[in-house]
Amino acid sequence: MDERKSITELLALYSLEDTIKDIYVEGERDKQFISWFVGAEGGGRIGVYAIGDIDVSNKVLDKYNLPHGSNRSRVIAVANELSDGLPDCNNILFIADRDYEDYLPCMAESRFFAFTDYNSIESYIITEDAMRKIISIVYGLHSGHTPRFYYDLKEILRKIFSIRLANESLKWNMSWIEFNKYIKVRPILVFNEEKFIEAYLRKNSKWSKRAEFNTCLELCRKQLHDDCRLSIRGHDFSALLLHYLNKKCIRKKLDKVDLFEGFLLSSLERNDLLNEGMLKLVHEFSTGELHL
Repeated sequence: MDERKSITELLALYSLEDTIKDIYVEGERDKQFISWFVGAEGGGRIGVYAIGDIDVSNKVLDKYNLPHGSNRSRVIAVANELSDGLPDCNNILFIADRDYEDYLPCMAESRFFAFTDYNSIESYIITEDAMRKIISIVYGLHSGHTPRFYYDLKEILRKIFSIRLANESLKWNMSWIEFNKYIKVRPILVFNEEKFIEAYLRKNSKWSKRAEFNTCLELCRKQLHDDCRLSIRGHDFSALLLHYLNKKCIRKKLDKVDLFEGFLLSSLERNDLLNEGMLKLVHEFSTGELHL
């Protein structure tokens, strides 16, 4: 039995109940993170829900020209729908990953809506301090080489992000492939980008169009934001960092990236996050300082 709420039910709920205060996010990890963040405010008064709890039809997604099968699309679509139907409501906030928004903007028009400051919730962990904590405390490695390693890590991940962005720009909808097998862990990280791109295009039957892809890739590289948190995918950062640490610390291997991301997110300090735009907005929303 499908227990998801419909958009019609949400419209009725928030038009009748002005004491309910809720935040909707993309997935369970986002829900856990935002619940922790607002919990320090006595946030038991704030409900935090994953968008999977809401029934969003493809017809609604098409209305806003949003791709099917994406939680990000669902968050944006529901926020837009409720914004039109609840002109006097101030008690709902929708949060979605920034993703490729700085390069390929979508139709996110709701006053109830906010993007993450960086590409995703996980992107808040892409800091040298957070990485140093994990390397030193969890893995017991000497962190003196962290600045150089952090630079190498970022440069590889920016290349990987630009490859993803080229696929999005061309609208080829290619299936992704694992990139860690094309990365060697030596004194420095080495990424065989040429072999990776060949494997990626061949898997998706696009090798004959490699010249078109490479032209688009070069254009994407020139557009990349200087802030790596806007030009690196958070999940890719976690996957590559875990790959490196598993190679360096065989006796402390972790098999699941999502568990590792939990460790990384737990290294963040709430007071530091209050300086970030979206999280400052969440803080003001949860304390009643924000009026949408």
